[in-house]
Amino acid sequence: MKLLDLIRSTGVSTLVVLHDLDLAARLCDLIVVLDHGAVVAAGRVLDVLTPGVMREVSGVEATTTRHDGGIVRIAFGAHSLAETMETGEARASL
Repeated sequence: MKLLDLIRSTGVSTLVVLHDLDLAARLCDLIVVLDHGAVVAAGRVLDVLTPGVMREVSGVEATTTRHDGGIVRIAFGAHSLAETMETGEARASL
């Protein structure tokens, strides 16, 4: 994390590959979302990390918001066990 903050502070354009959506949203100005090697969306973080894109590519329910200081954070939604079982997404874990 400190290394990424240091790289960002240099002002030099940098290409970073991240799988952590929250970290990417917080550190990047521009983002490209790939799904099996194909570009799904590209552009500014709030324009790209939409609920639809995150649902389609990562299978998560989430929203993005810009907080004080310009930091973008992702709020991940949660489903109750009953909702999960109704949609057939439950996995046998017992």
